Amino acid sequence: MDPPRRPTQPFGPFGSIATAAKLLGLDRGQTVVALAYAAHTAMGLAEHDLGPVSHWYSLICRNAVTCAYAAREGAWGSPTVIEGRYGFADAFLGCADIDADAIAASLGHGYAVMESCEKRYPGTALNQVPIELMRSLAIDEGLRAGDVGRIRIAFPEERRRFAAGHELGPFANPAVAASSFAFQCAMLLLDGTQDPARYRDFANPEIQSVIDRMSVEFVPGKPIRHTRIEVETRSGNRLVREGDDFRFEPDRTRTVLERDATGVLPDEQIERLIGLLDDLENVADIRELTHCLSP
Repeated sequence: MDPPRRPTQPFGPFGSIATAAKLLGLDRGQTVVALAYAAHTAMGLAEHDLGPVSHWYSLICRNAVTCAYAAREGAWGSPTVIEGRYGFADAFLGCADIDADAIAASLGHGYAVMESCEKRYPGTALNQVPIELMRSLAIDEGLRAGDVGRIRIAFPEERRRFAAGHELGPFANPAVAASSFAFQCAMLLLDGTQDPARYRDFANPEIQSVIDRMSVEFVPGKPIRHTRIEVETRSGNRLVREGDDFRFEPDRTRTVLERDATGVLPDEQIERLIGLLDDLENVADIRELTHCLSP
Protein backbone atom coordinates (compact mmCIF):
# COMPACT_ATOMS: atom_id res chain seq x y z
CA MET A 1 0.00 0.00 0.00
CA ASP A 2 1.28 3.46 -0.84
CA PRO A 3 1.99 5.66 2.19
CA PRO A 4 -0.77 8.16 2.97
CA ARG A 5 -0.39 11.52 1.29
CA ARG A 6 0.28 14.39 3.63
CA PRO A 7 -0.95 17.99 3.56
CA THR A 8 1.32 19.93 1.22
CA GLN A 9 1.65 23.24 3.05
CA PRO A 10 4.34 22.17 5.56
CA PHE A 11 6.52 21.24 2.57
CA GLY A 12 5.95 24.52 0.75
CA PRO A 13 9.04 26.42 1.92
CA PHE A 14 11.49 23.91 0.48
CA GLY A 15 10.69 24.57 -3.16
CA SER A 16 10.81 28.32 -2.55
CA ILE A 17 14.09 28.10 -0.67
CA ALA A 18 15.73 26.03 -3.40
CA THR A 19 14.80 28.69 -5.94
CA ALA A 20 15.89 31.57 -3.71
CA ALA A 21 19.19 29.88 -2.89
CA LYS A 22 19.89 29.41 -6.58
CA LEU A 23 19.04 33.01 -7.45
CA LEU A 24 21.16 34.38 -4.60
CA GLY A 25 24.11 32.13 -5.46
CA LEU A 26 24.32 30.49 -2.03
CA ASP A 27 27.05 27.93 -1.53
CA ARG A 28 26.43 24.45 -0.13
CA GLY A 29 26.77 25.46 3.51
CA GLN A 30 24.56 28.50 3.14
CA THR A 31 21.92 26.44 1.35
CA VAL A 32 21.92 23.93 4.23
CA VAL A 33 21.34 26.79 6.68
CA ALA A 34 18.56 28.23 4.52
CA LEU A 35 16.85 24.83 4.41
CA ALA A 36 17.18 24.59 8.19
CA TYR A 37 15.35 27.89 8.57
CA ALA A 38 12.76 26.93 5.96
CA ALA A 39 11.79 23.86 7.98
CA HIS A 40 10.43 26.21 10.65
CA THR A 41 8.38 28.47 8.42
CA ALA A 42 5.43 26.51 6.99
CA MET A 43 2.13 28.37 6.87
CA GLY A 44 -1.47 27.47 6.18
CA LEU A 45 -4.06 26.68 8.84
CA ALA A 46 -7.76 26.21 8.27
CA GLU A 47 -8.37 28.99 10.80
CA HIS A 48 -7.68 31.46 8.01
CA ASP A 49 -11.20 30.68 6.76
CA LEU A 50 -12.62 32.58 9.73
CA GLY A 51 -11.22 35.87 8.48
CA PRO A 52 -10.03 37.69 5.38
CA VAL A 53 -6.54 36.13 5.19
CA SER A 54 -6.13 34.43 1.82
CA HIS A 55 -2.44 34.86 1.05
CA TRP A 56 -0.76 32.21 3.21
CA TYR A 57 1.03 30.66 0.22
CA SER A 58 2.73 33.99 -0.41
CA LEU A 59 3.80 33.99 3.26
CA ILE A 60 5.51 30.65 2.63
CA CYS A 61 7.49 32.14 -0.25
CA ARG A 62 8.26 35.31 1.72
CA ASN A 63 9.61 33.27 4.63
CA ALA A 64 11.72 31.15 2.33
CA VAL A 65 13.31 34.21 0.73
CA THR A 66 14.00 35.59 4.22
CA CYS A 67 15.71 32.31 5.10
CA ALA A 68 17.95 32.57 2.04
CA TYR A 69 19.01 36.11 2.92
CA ALA A 70 19.66 35.13 6.54
CA ALA A 71 21.84 32.24 5.40
CA ARG A 72 23.79 34.48 3.03
CA GLU A 73 24.52 36.87 5.90
CA GLY A 74 26.04 34.12 8.05
CA ALA A 75 23.14 32.73 10.09
CA TRP A 76 23.38 29.18 11.46
CA GLY A 77 20.87 26.34 11.24
CA SER A 78 21.01 22.64 12.07
CA PRO A 79 22.44 20.61 9.17
CA THR A 80 20.26 17.66 10.20
CA VAL A 81 17.00 19.62 10.38
CA ILE A 82 15.31 17.21 7.96
CA GLU A 83 16.39 13.79 9.19
CA GLY A 84 17.43 14.54 12.79
CA ARG A 85 15.79 13.01 15.85
CA TYR A 86 13.57 16.04 16.35
CA GLY A 87 13.70 17.26 12.78
CA PHE A 88 11.15 17.96 10.08
CA ALA A 89 10.62 14.35 9.00
CA ASP A 90 10.03 13.16 12.55
CA ALA A 91 7.62 16.00 13.28
CA PHE A 92 5.56 15.87 10.09
CA LEU A 93 5.93 12.29 8.85
CA GLY A 94 5.69 10.45 12.15
CA CYS A 95 6.95 6.90 11.92
CA ALA A 96 7.61 6.92 8.18
CA ASP A 97 11.02 5.54 7.23
CA ILE A 98 13.14 8.17 5.52
CA ASP A 99 15.94 6.99 3.24
CA ALA A 100 18.09 10.12 2.97
CA ASP A 101 20.46 8.49 0.46
CA ALA A 102 17.56 7.54 -1.83
CA ILE A 103 16.17 11.05 -1.64
CA ALA A 104 19.55 12.56 -2.50
CA ALA A 105 19.97 10.11 -5.39
CA SER A 106 16.61 11.17 -6.81
CA LEU A 107 17.64 14.81 -7.20
CA GLY A 108 17.55 15.96 -10.79
CA HIS A 109 14.91 13.49 -11.98
CA GLY A 110 11.62 11.94 -10.91
CA TYR A 111 10.23 15.26 -9.68
CA ALA A 112 7.18 14.81 -7.43
CA VAL A 113 5.62 17.92 -8.92
CA MET A 114 5.16 15.99 -12.16
CA GLU A 115 2.71 13.74 -10.30
CA SER A 116 0.56 16.65 -9.16
CA CYS A 117 -2.89 17.33 -10.51
CA GLU A 118 -5.44 20.07 -10.30
CA LYS A 119 -8.15 20.37 -7.70
CA ARG A 120 -11.54 20.73 -9.32
CA TYR A 121 -13.32 22.18 -6.30
CA PRO A 122 -12.54 24.90 -3.72
CA GLY A 123 -11.23 23.90 -0.32
CA THR A 124 -8.89 21.17 0.79
CA ALA A 125 -7.61 18.44 -1.52
CA LEU A 126 -8.89 15.95 1.08
CA ASN A 127 -12.45 16.78 0.02
CA GLN A 128 -12.02 16.19 -3.69
CA VAL A 129 -12.80 12.46 -3.26
CA PRO A 130 -16.08 12.83 -1.30
CA ILE A 131 -17.28 15.55 -3.68
CA GLU A 132 -16.52 13.37 -6.70
CA LEU A 133 -18.30 10.43 -5.10
CA MET A 134 -21.36 12.56 -4.45
CA ARG A 135 -21.19 13.87 -8.00
CA SER A 136 -21.43 10.30 -9.25
CA LEU A 137 -24.56 9.79 -7.16
CA ALA A 138 -26.13 13.09 -8.18
CA ILE A 139 -25.28 12.86 -11.87
CA ASP A 140 -25.03 9.14 -12.66
CA GLU A 141 -27.83 8.03 -10.33
CA GLY A 142 -29.92 11.19 -10.54
CA LEU A 143 -30.01 11.43 -6.75
CA ARG A 144 -31.55 14.65 -5.42
CA ALA A 145 -32.08 16.21 -2.02
CA GLY A 146 -35.73 15.16 -1.90
CA ASP A 147 -34.70 11.51 -2.32
CA VAL A 148 -32.33 11.48 0.66
CA GLY A 149 -33.22 10.09 4.06
CA ARG A 150 -29.78 9.83 5.67
CA ILE A 151 -26.20 10.17 4.47
CA ARG A 152 -23.38 8.54 6.43
CA ILE A 153 -19.81 9.49 5.57
CA ALA A 154 -16.77 7.60 6.84
CA PHE A 155 -13.37 9.29 6.85
CA PRO A 156 -10.01 7.98 8.11
CA GLU A 157 -9.23 8.56 11.77
CA GLU A 158 -6.37 10.80 10.70
CA ARG A 159 -8.89 13.41 9.55
CA ARG A 160 -10.70 13.74 12.85
CA ARG A 161 -8.92 16.90 13.97
CA PHE A 162 -9.28 18.60 10.60
CA ALA A 163 -12.67 19.96 11.58
CA ALA A 164 -12.92 22.49 8.74
CA GLY A 165 -13.06 19.68 6.20
CA HIS A 166 -16.13 18.02 7.73
CA GLU A 167 -17.90 21.05 9.21
CA LEU A 168 -21.66 20.48 9.20
CA GLY A 169 -22.73 24.08 9.66
CA PRO A 170 -24.11 26.58 10.24
CA PHE A 171 -21.36 28.35 8.34
CA ALA A 172 -19.85 31.71 9.25
CA ASN A 173 -18.92 32.82 5.74
CA PRO A 174 -18.44 31.52 2.17
CA ALA A 175 -14.84 30.43 2.79
CA VAL A 176 -15.83 28.19 5.70
CA ALA A 177 -18.63 26.69 3.60
CA ALA A 178 -16.30 26.00 0.67
CA SER A 179 -13.90 24.19 3.00
CA SER A 180 -16.59 21.68 4.00
CA PHE A 181 -17.38 18.66 1.86
CA ALA A 182 -20.91 18.70 3.33
CA PHE A 183 -21.79 22.10 1.90
CA GLN A 184 -20.55 21.16 -1.55
CA CYS A 185 -22.35 17.83 -1.48
CA ALA A 186 -25.58 19.57 -0.46
CA MET A 187 -25.18 21.89 -3.46
CA LEU A 188 -24.90 18.88 -5.74
CA LEU A 189 -27.98 17.22 -4.30
CA LEU A 190 -30.04 20.38 -4.63
CA ASP A 191 -28.89 21.54 -8.07
CA GLY A 192 -27.34 18.52 -9.77
CA THR A 193 -24.31 20.70 -10.48
CA GLN A 194 -22.01 23.13 -8.70
CA ASP A 195 -22.87 26.75 -9.29
CA PRO A 196 -20.12 29.08 -7.95
CA ALA A 197 -22.84 31.54 -6.91
CA ARG A 198 -23.95 29.03 -4.29
CA TYR A 199 -20.82 29.70 -2.22
CA ARG A 200 -22.22 33.15 -1.43
CA ASP A 201 -25.42 31.46 -0.31
CA PHE A 202 -23.73 29.88 2.71
CA ALA A 203 -26.60 30.59 5.14
CA ASN A 204 -29.34 29.17 2.91
CA PRO A 205 -31.66 27.04 5.11
CA GLU A 206 -32.40 24.76 2.16
CA ILE A 207 -28.72 23.81 2.00
CA GLN A 208 -28.53 23.38 5.76
CA SER A 209 -31.56 21.09 5.74
CA VAL A 210 -29.68 18.69 3.46
CA ILE A 211 -26.56 18.87 5.62
CA ASP A 212 -28.64 18.09 8.70
CA ARG A 213 -29.26 14.64 7.20
CA MET A 214 -25.51 13.91 7.13
CA SER A 215 -23.37 12.31 9.80
CA VAL A 216 -19.62 11.69 9.91
CA GLU A 217 -17.63 8.89 11.50
CA PHE A 218 -13.91 8.14 11.54
CA VAL A 219 -12.36 4.73 10.94
CA PRO A 220 -8.79 3.52 11.48
CA GLY A 221 -6.42 1.99 8.97
CA LYS A 222 -7.52 3.88 5.86
CA PRO A 223 -5.53 6.12 3.48
CA ILE A 224 -5.78 9.82 4.28
CA ARG A 225 -8.12 10.54 1.35
CA HIS A 226 -10.36 7.53 1.83
CA THR A 227 -14.08 8.24 1.83
CA ARG A 228 -17.12 6.01 2.07
CA ILE A 229 -20.55 7.50 1.42
CA GLU A 230 -23.69 5.55 2.24
CA VAL A 231 -27.05 7.05 1.29
CA GLU A 232 -30.35 5.73 2.56
CA THR A 233 -33.12 6.99 0.31
CA ARG A 234 -36.62 7.74 1.47
CA SER A 235 -37.85 4.92 -0.75
CA GLY A 236 -35.68 2.43 1.15
CA ASN A 237 -32.80 2.04 -1.29
CA ARG A 238 -29.17 2.05 -0.19
CA LEU A 239 -26.49 3.63 -2.37
CA VAL A 240 -22.78 3.32 -1.58
CA ARG A 241 -19.72 4.99 -3.07
CA GLU A 242 -16.14 4.50 -1.87
CA GLY A 243 -12.74 5.76 -2.99
CA ASP A 244 -9.37 6.98 -1.74
CA ASP A 245 -7.81 9.10 -4.47
CA PHE A 246 -8.59 11.52 -7.26
CA ARG A 247 -6.95 12.60 -10.47
CA PHE A 248 -8.33 15.20 -12.82
CA GLU A 249 -6.91 15.79 -16.25
CA PRO A 250 -5.59 19.36 -16.41
CA ASP A 251 -7.58 21.92 -18.33
CA ARG A 252 -6.02 23.23 -21.51
CA THR A 253 -4.18 26.54 -21.19
CA ARG A 254 -6.68 28.20 -23.50
CA THR A 255 -9.64 26.91 -21.48
CA VAL A 256 -8.28 28.32 -18.22
CA LEU A 257 -7.27 31.72 -19.58
CA GLU A 258 -10.37 32.31 -21.64
CA ARG A 259 -12.48 31.42 -18.61
CA ASP A 260 -10.60 33.42 -15.98
CA ALA A 261 -8.85 36.24 -17.85
CA THR A 262 -11.55 37.41 -20.24
CA GLY A 263 -12.71 40.84 -19.14
CA VAL A 264 -9.57 41.29 -17.02
CA LEU A 265 -6.90 41.27 -19.72
CA PRO A 266 -7.14 42.53 -23.30
CA ASP A 267 -7.85 39.77 -25.81
CA GLU A 268 -4.51 40.24 -27.58
CA GLN A 269 -2.62 39.77 -24.30
CA ILE A 270 -4.57 36.61 -23.56
CA GLU A 271 -3.63 35.21 -26.97
CA ARG A 272 0.01 36.16 -26.46
CA LEU A 273 0.03 34.57 -23.01
CA ILE A 274 -1.49 31.34 -24.35
CA GLY A 275 1.23 31.16 -26.98
CA LEU A 276 3.99 31.73 -24.44
CA LEU A 277 2.66 29.15 -21.99
CA ASP A 278 2.19 26.54 -24.71
CA ASP A 279 5.88 26.99 -25.59
CA LEU A 280 7.17 27.72 -22.10
CA GLU A 281 10.42 25.77 -22.46
CA ASN A 282 11.55 28.17 -25.14
CA VAL A 283 10.65 31.40 -23.32
CA ALA A 284 13.98 33.12 -22.74
CA ASP A 285 12.80 35.99 -20.52
CA ILE A 286 10.13 35.64 -17.84
CA ARG A 287 9.33 39.33 -18.26
CA GLU A 288 7.44 38.41 -21.41
CA LEU A 289 4.98 36.46 -19.27
CA THR A 290 4.64 39.01 -16.50
CA HIS A 291 4.04 41.79 -19.04
CA CYS A 292 1.09 39.83 -20.45
CA LEU A 293 -0.42 39.55 -16.97
CA SER A 294 -0.60 43.31 -16.51
CA PRO A 295 -4.02 44.77 -17.48
